[in-house]
Amino acid sequence: VGPITAQLRAAYGRATRAPASGAREAVFLTNTTYGTYESQVASPNLGPEFQAGTEGGLELYFGSRASLQITHYDQHVDNLIISVPVDSVQSINPNTVGNYIYAPVTQKQNVGAVRNVGWEGQAHVNIISGFSLDGTLSNTISRFQHLLPTYKCGLAATQVDECLYPGASLYNLAEHTGALAANYAAARFNLNVSMSYIGQRHLAYDSGDDEAATDARLSTSVFTYVPVTAPGYETYNVRGAYQISRSLQATLAVQNAGNSHDGDYTGRLYLPAIGRTTMVGLRISR
Repeated sequence: VGPITAQLRAAYGRATRAPASGAREAVFLTNTTYGTYESQVASPNLGPEFQAGTEGGLELYFGSRASLQITHYDQHVDNLIISVPVDSVQSINPNTVGNYIYAPVTQKQNVGAVRNVGWEGQAHVNIISGFSLDGTLSNTISRFQHLLPTYKCGLAATQVDECLYPGASLYNLAEHTGALAANYAAARFNLNVSMSYIGQRHLAYDSGDDEAATDARLSTSVFTYVPVTAPGYETYNVRGAYQISRSLQATLAVQNAGNSHDGDYTGRLYLPAIGRTTMVGLRISR
C-alpha cells in the first residue's frame, strides 16, 4: 500500500455569537386571517451565545491507496438562543367548519447550556485505477446541561413535553448519520453512486398534535402533546456523464433512486412526499 503517514491533531477554541439582527425586537404580521398581531415577542435582554470546546483526531495515509481520519469533539454552548413558543393568537373568524384557528407566538430566549459530544470517521480507498470508495460515519450526542432561570415555558400543563428540561435532546436532530459513495471515472465516462443515512430523530409532536395546535390556544389547550420518534432512513443518488463528442455530453441524475419516503416525516400533516427524481440532459459546449 506504500508508505504510511500518521498525523495527530488537537485544537481548542472559543467563540461568541451575537443575537441575529431583529432577534431582540417584536415582530408584527398582518394578514386577513389574524389581522395585525405580534408573532414574535420582544426580548430586549437577549444576550450572546458562548461556545467553547476541544477537538482531536488521528489521520492515517496509506500512500496514494487509502486514507482514514478519526475525529472526536466535545463542545459546550452557553446561553443558547432558540425560538420558544409562548402563546398563540386566535383567528378573526372561524374557518369553513366553524372552528377558530390559532397562529403561534414565539420569543427568542437564552435557554441554557448544551453539550455536544461526538465522533466522526472519514475513509477513502482507491480500489483500482479510476474506481474509488468514500465513506463517512458520525455519532453526535447533544443534551441540555442546565436551563437558565430566565427561560420561560408558558404552555399549558398538557403541553409540557414541548418544554425544555436538563437532559433533553434537541428536536429533529439525528444522532447517527453516515454516507457512502462509489466513484468511477474513465476517459469518456464517469459515474457516482452515493448513499446517505439519517438516523432516528425526536420530534416535539406528531401530525395529529400539529393539527390540534391550530384548534386551541397554546397556553390553555387541553390537548396532550406527546413527543414522537421519526425512523431512520437512507437515500440513494446516481450521477453520470458520457462524453459523446468533443462538444457534446449526455448527463443523468437520479435523486432518491430508491424512492424512499421516510425522510419526509417531519411531524406535520399533509406535506407532500418527495420521491424519485430523474433528470436527463445534453450539454453542448463550444
